[in-house]
Formats: sequence, C-alpha cells, structure tokens
Amino acid sequence: MSGMQDADCSRRDQHFLQLFDGPDSRAAAVAAFVQQGLLNHETTVIVVTPEHRIAVLQRLRRSGVDVDRAQAIGQLIIRDAAHVLRLFERRGRLDPNLFDASVGAQMRQLTAQGRVRVYGEIVDLLAAQGNYAGAQLLENLWNDLQTRMSFTLFCGYSSENFGDPLTAGSLRSICRSHCHSISHPNDLLGSFLLRTHVEA
Repeated sequence: MSGMQDADCSRRDQHFLQLFDGPDSRAAAVAAFVQQGLLNHETTVIVVTPEHRIAVLQRLRRSGVDVDRAQAIGQLIIRDAAHVLRLFERRGRLDPNLFDASVGAQMRQLTAQGRVRVYGEIVDLLAAQGNYAGAQLLENLWNDLQTRMSFTLFCGYSSENFGDPLTAGSLRSICRSHCHSISHPNDLLGSFLLRTHVEA
C-alpha cells in the first residue's frame, strides 16, 4: 500500500485537494462543502483541528444551518483530526491495518446507509510535521477505500507547508493522488504553488 495509489476519477466520486493560505478561506470552503452535503441529504464527516472546527461551525450557524440538529440525527459527524490520527499511528508511523480497522470500518458502515462526503485535514497535520511521505501514504489509503466504496473526499492543506521550494516534489506527488487540486484566487500562495509546481 505504500506505492502510488491514483484517485479513481472515472467515477462520480471525487477526491480533491485545496490549498489554503489562512483560516478564513478554509472555513468558507469547508462550510460550503458541509452545506452542500446537508442539502443533498448526505452524511457529512469533517475531521478537523479544534480551531478549524470552531470557525466552520460559526460560519454554518451564521448561514442558518441548524448544526446541533444535523449532529443529533447523524447527518453531520465531527471528529478531531489529531485523535483520529492516533487511532492508526503506531510508533510514529501510519499502520494501514489500523487505518482500515478504524477509519475504514466507519466508512463501510456509513456508505452502507447512503451517500457520504468527507472533509479531512489529518494529511495537513502530517505535512505540517514535515512528514510528506506519511501524507502521501494516507492519501493512498483513502484512494484504496474509494475503490471499494462510494464517497466524496475533500482534503485541506495549508499552503505554507509547501512554501519551501524543496517541497515542490512532495506537492506534485500529493496532487497526483487527487482528481483535481484547487486554491481560491485570493489565496495567493496556494494559487502560485499550484500554478508553478503542479500545472506547469
């Protein structure tokens, strides 16, 4: 599983990446992703840091979303990114078997009940640690899950984690694991990195 696992972009399922320069653009994008899932009656899972969770929920509430009700009926599931990472990390390394037993098991349960969409930033935690190989492996594990079940996956990364030119190869590799990679035009660094290192 440590080799490259390409996203299956031939299916309706999407696996996409967005680079964010700051918390505001991230909160806006994730809130929009969640709202679309709620409108589509999809189970929506967000795996976020506490800081980003607060910002996203604030935006949703300002938009009129009844967050508490969505959580109570199981349409919105919120998980702490660091906690979920610990479920499948062993001695500082990602364990594919533990990933399948934790994340994979929950995804099998949810997708058996209907359409599912997931926003995740565990990969961003790994990239922030300089563990680009771990982020790549996790993307591959998600792609493997998508060959066996149907769900949409949105991965959020901080642009600053790829600001060093030495990380350009890691960014290209990670982007190749997605059906498409985007950044809002107002996120100048993210847009520059994609234009320079990925789209060129």
